Amino acid sequence: MSAITSFFAGLGLGLSLWAWLLILVEFIILGVCAQKRSGIFGLVSLAAFSAAFYFIGGPGFVKSLASHPLETTIWTVGYIGIGVLWSFFKWGKYSVECKEGLDEEIKAFIEKMLRDLKRVKNSDSPNSEHRIVNDGAKNPQTIGRWIGELSQDKIPDELIPIWQEGYHVHKVPIVTQHKNMLFSWIILWPFSMLGYVLSDILSDLADWLVKRFHWVYARITNHAYRNIDPRLLKKA
Repeated sequence: MSAITSFFAGLGLGLSLWAWLLILVEFIILGVCAQKRSGIFGLVSLAAFSAAFYFIGGPGFVKSLASHPLETTIWTVGYIGIGVLWSFFKWGKYSVECKEGLDEEIKAFIEKMLRDLKRVKNSDSPNSEHRIVNDGAKNPQTIGRWIGELSQDKIPDELIPIWQEGYHVHKVPIVTQHKNMLFSWIILWPFSMLGYVLSDILSDLADWLVKRFHWVYARITNHAYRNIDPRLLKKA
């Protein structure tokens, strides 16, 4: 225990005001890098900080590290280990966010196609912007089947080309294409974790509250518009 105490005491004592200001500036830079998910820039910043800190803070800091090799190794490995575990959590959350974005796009596409198909079904002549829909309108059973599948949140096989033409084909997140982001979570995990606590958790809590009490807000809005003719209002 005394070795650990002397290790941390050696790191903090004897630093000049300029050294502490340099640490503060570096903390701000690393915080921005974590927010921007820029691990490479964060590492470059750390390297520049280390060089500047050596000259401003003096060799005492480096000497303290060198005189406690075991503690330095343990804390370094522990720091990186926590960062790796944190990157697992953040990657899982990022993957879920990407999937939820795809869900929203699919939902919007289905709603658009349902409106288009119902209009074509009730029209004397096919007038859709999509050739596939106009061709399908020649067979009322086909249009009916498409509407049925879309109503069950399923895109019919025949309408997949419309999705591929008008909407980007969703790309599943690939680790090798997000090295910088993953690196930032590993190296800058304290700042990433702080940002998660101050931002993401509050956002998740707000979403949870809105979902749970959506009906209350809806009733308040309906009460405020109770004297307005619904035909005068635009549907959301």
